[in-house]
Amino acid sequence: MTHTVFAILIGLFSAKVASAQEGWFWQNPQPQGNDLWGVFVGDQNTVVAVGDAGTIIRTKNAGANWEVKIEARETKSVLRSVFFLNSNLGWAVGESGVLLMTSNGGDEWVSQSITTVTLQSVFFLDSQNGWVAGNDGLILRTTDGGVTWNLLTSGKPNHLFDIDFINANIGYVVGETGVILRTDDGGNSWSTQFSSTRESLFCSFFEDNDTGWVAGQSGTILKTTDGGINWWPQESGTNRTLFSIYFADSTNGWTVGDDIIILNTKDAGSTWNVQLDEDIDHRNLQSVKFIDANRGWAVGSEGRILSTTDGGGTWLSHKSAQQGEFHSVSFTDENNGWVAGILGKILRTSDGGLTWTAKERVTTEDLYSVFFIDTEYGWGVGRRGVVLRTTDGGENWDLQTIEDEHFYSIFFVDRNIGWIAGSAIFRTADGGGTWEQQNSRTFNRHFALFFLDADEGWAVGANSTVSKTTDGGRLWTSDEGVIGILDLFSVFFVDSTTGWAVGGLKGELERCGVIIKTIDGGETWVQQHDILSSPLTSVKFADSLSGWAVGWNGLILGTTNAGIDWVEQAKPTNWNLSSLAFVNDMTGWAVGARSTILKTNTAGMVTSVEHQPTSNIQKPEDFLLFQNYPNPFNPSTTIEFELKKTGKVKLFIYNVLGRTVRELVDDKLQAGRYSVVWDGSTDHHQLVGSGLYFLRMEASNSVSIRKLLLIR
Repeated sequence: MTHTVFAILIGLFSAKVASAQEGWFWQNPQPQGNDLWGVFVGDQNTVVAVGDAGTIIRTKNAGANWEVKIEARETKSVLRSVFFLNSNLGWAVGESGVLLMTSNGGDEWVSQSITTVTLQSVFFLDSQNGWVAGNDGLILRTTDGGVTWNLLTSGKPNHLFDIDFINANIGYVVGETGVILRTDDGGNSWSTQFSSTRESLFCSFFEDNDTGWVAGQSGTILKTTDGGINWWPQESGTNRTLFSIYFADSTNGWTVGDDIIILNTKDAGSTWNVQLDEDIDHRNLQSVKFIDANRGWAVGSEGRILSTTDGGGTWLSHKSAQQGEFHSVSFTDENNGWVAGILGKILRTSDGGLTWTAKERVTTEDLYSVFFIDTEYGWGVGRRGVVLRTTDGGENWDLQTIEDEHFYSIFFVDRNIGWIAGSAIFRTADGGGTWEQQNSRTFNRHFALFFLDADEGWAVGANSTVSKTTDGGRLWTSDEGVIGILDLFSVFFVDSTTGWAVGGLKGELERCGVIIKTIDGGETWVQQHDILSSPLTSVKFADSLSGWAVGWNGLILGTTNAGIDWVEQAKPTNWNLSSLAFVNDMTGWAVGARSTILKTNTAGMVTSVEHQPTSNIQKPEDFLLFQNYPNPFNPSTTIEFELKKTGKVKLFIYNVLGRTVRELVDDKLQAGRYSVVWDGSTDHHQLVGSGLYFLRMEASNSVSIRKLLLIR
């Protein structure tokens, strides 16, 4: 892209970014873990990057702090490119034709999409004139700031990856199989230039009308000094794919690409030297930008953010993470939790996930399940019969091995009595000191266990096997094929009759997900949801009504009516999720691939945009919101709250979809105690139906939420 840099973006994200603290938000990695595809540098302090799952992140203090925002939640699309023209006007484009525009510095983004074709690059010359390039030879142009977009004819069916304009007339596009196109009339017509390569070209940078560079597959770098009449290859010294190229001036340039490589030239590309080479397979740097010859930024896979202040002599990472593929999470209360994953990795938190500490490994086998009965006693199981036990909160672990077994789940009802399941089921009555094999009456593997007490429990597994015991496992009954050939990966019961199981297929060619429910203790099961496109891996319920399920591709579902309806919740990632833990009906965690740890303080719910708070959601210190009474209620309920100091108060009701139902208070109030009655009606005086609703109070830059149950 062209090297014009503006000192901009000071107001890109207001404190409304706190909405990320509603719903599900990142705890590990920090600031987030999605792939980042595009970066724009406004000045020495301000950087914006975009990526997977509609992610937009921003810093205004050179990376000391980052604000994470999930935009395009409805499409969950990858954002490929971002461009800002000044402190207010910006655009971002991505998959499925997503084209977003902000005119107020990023406070709100509006869709300008007119296609479903993936868009790869966006460029604006001024507030009116802009271009977008994408797959299948697509080029769009606007002359009114994006109010309307016109389709231009590229004459190529190839995917186009980068678009760059020098002025209102002269522009370039690069793409698949060495395609380089030039226009001299603002994009109305395009001519093909001879690139001398069949390698795909992913990026371009033009210094002026004549001088420019393009880069792409197999380390290809080409340069022109005559406006593209001739393109001359430059020796990059690598065969890795290069995704982005940028020059700070006529001599100093950088290009980044596969396996976290950064190349630099100080002589306009005559020679390229390696500045950074982490050589990590399947991890990339996707975008690089500089504001001068010293200060620059690069972003890429799994939320990688790098910066330099010395022209790339040293690169500083702005991503912090406990690395791993996480398979299981267990919390005993709102503060104390553990995560287990590949190669015997175990993490612990004692502050609700604000910080995670890796414990010393006692095995290098993958761990598939971790379970704590309290803050001291816990267990873990995994491959090759590994069984771990701790009595000091995970500071130290004892290792056992049961030969010829693989274990996927562990469950304890107290410090002594527990079970492990996998290729077989074992029981202990001495806290895991000794294990006795039980006859599960099936040859299928069990992937999950759940027990209500020392006697009654269930195990689910391959080929939708459901096994049950009512005597602690001395006798198991097994039923295979309750939902066909699908595997079941998780099970949860709220009492001896009512339970749920989730699963699916996880093959390379066939993938699907399913939720089933029983109301007779597992004798019969009924499918609750249409077959999903992603397998579900974990299910948890906080009570008989409120539950959640997670799965592949970041899928998160929630129900507030015992599964009659499962609603897809706004997800902050597309990485596979493996396990859930909830300590109450609002607070929970989900873990999964690529070091992912997510948390919610709001039952996974996000309220309407117009009611987002103006700072990070905090536990209230200046007010108290009491539980409504009666609850459940019909037809009305009383809500009381207490203010410790004078201030602006908002109190409103919203439904399970996050839509505002009734605004009860929106006023400045004096310190004191207040009482409000909700009569079960909307702002338009229409009665709402039976179901779960949420009461939200905002005051003193803090938020408190309560659940209300209306039964008519």
